[in-house]
Amino acid sequence: KTNQLTAIKSKSSSAPFASNQQYIQKVANLTEVEYNTILFDMGMLFLEERFPAKTVYEEYFLMHTRNKKFWNWFIMEYKAMEHKMISQYRNSDIPLRLESYILRMNTIIVNRFVERSFNHHYLRNV
Repeated sequence: KTNQLTAIKSKSSSAPFASNQQYIQKVANLTEVEYNTILFDMGMLFLEERFPAKTVYEEYFLMHTRNKKFWNWFIMEYKAMEHKMISQYRNSDIPLRLESYILRMNTIIVNRFVERSFNHHYLRNV
């Protein structure tokens, strides 16, 4: 991780950031609470996509929302997707804006690789 972070910092044309999260907060003008709320909302939407409310699956939605392993897994997947997105924006002339960030990160809900990870890594260990 340290080597990846160093590489990201050196590619940045602006002041170095200690993390991708700080970079996103700076360019999207977000507070830490706002950043974490977006991450939390994406996790909830991810679960709602798999376990819809008012169906027989709703109890699974509630179970996973309270599961620390789910949140650890989701944050890891979210951060990996975020890292890829930041790399793409830093290598382009298009500035990263809040709307772009949310739209891009929203794809985690239906991303087939994240879905596969959910099924094979998270669910197998619950």
